[in-house]
Amino acid sequence: MAGKSYYDILGVSKTASEEELKSAYRKLAKQYHPDLNKNNPDAANKFKEVSEAYETLGDPKKRANYDRFGTADPGQGFGGGGGGFDFSGGGGSIFEDLFGGDGGFFNIFGGGGGRGQAPSNNGADIYKNITLSFEEAVFGVTKEIKYDRNEACAECRGTGAKNGTEFTQCTQCGGTGSQRVARDTAFGRMINTRVCPACQGKGRIVKQACGLCGGAGQIRRAVIKRVDIPEGIDNGQIITVMREGEQGKNGAENGNLVLAVKVSDHKLFQRKGSDLYIKVPITMTQAILGATIKVPCLKKDQSFVEIKIEPGFQSGTVIKREREGVKILKSERTGLFMRKDRGDMFITVNVETPKNLTSTQKELIKDLADSMEDAQYTAVKAFKSNIN
Repeated sequence: MAGKSYYDILGVSKTASEEELKSAYRKLAKQYHPDLNKNNPDAANKFKEVSEAYETLGDPKKRANYDRFGTADPGQGFGGGGGGFDFSGGGGSIFEDLFGGDGGFFNIFGGGGGRGQAPSNNGADIYKNITLSFEEAVFGVTKEIKYDRNEACAECRGTGAKNGTEFTQCTQCGGTGSQRVARDTAFGRMINTRVCPACQGKGRIVKQACGLCGGAGQIRRAVIKRVDIPEGIDNGQIITVMREGEQGKNGAENGNLVLAVKVSDHKLFQRKGSDLYIKVPITMTQAILGATIKVPCLKKDQSFVEIKIEPGFQSGTVIKREREGVKILKSERTGLFMRKDRGDMFITVNVETPKNLTSTQKELIKDLADSMEDAQYTAVKAFKSNIN
């Protein structure tokens, strides 16, 4: 990813906090998710680029290495856009502009050096949508995800050759799959490692292709992967299952399995972040005389909580039940001393006025109304005093 740093990809500064990184990643991940951009062929690449950037910057250790060396893994050599020059073989480096060719690790005093490993082709990411019930998102669940992916051909053991033996070692690269090319420049000798053109990085030349995979070394297989969905996952969030995507070529890493989460609505509850909201109706007599009512809740060990309605209860009153909401994901928590690990539940209690009263009921209510005084209606009394 030469020429563009991970910070640039996420659109944040180098001093960005964990929360800023997370917020930027979520926004871009939603923007470029392939399932939401089926008419945009570049969306998948953008999504992978954003995911790769956050995978590094979201890990404090990888980020520290990246800020210092320009890569999350200093053992892999320079590159990646950490703010300095890019000496990798990815094109666009200052040395390529000056001298042509591929650039590469160099010894300014004319010595050796080199990356020692040919560029590899990581497997592609696989994108899937998963739909969870409201309760599954709140409590967490294990889901079986079914999908197809490329895997090593069992017939040829991934070699692409018949019986896994009908190949010879590449003579041009000696079986390494890479070649080192030296170039003398005004700054000294530059040495670049590139994919061997004779074997395309495989390190072998196939004499007779495998009949099952046609020499590709991979076949398409159906996979069932059990994925643990964490308690508290929310609608629109993304779960990345590392290295469970397409198989890489020539020994490269597998891609990732990327799951976009959709949460179904609940018939009673609404959710905002980690807080739960529910509207509960009570009768007019319960509001007047007081009562104890049962309210549904989403707890692992109980289905209802009891709420006491005091006599003279007013419609629209909101009752807050602390820490009876949704568990807050660790990645969502902010602040070193934040102890709250669960949201709250907010219960809006509404008083329902009865309909279709009988004549007897109407007479009883009229008698009750005649016996009431304005002083017993606090809000009505205050309103009248303001308009008189």
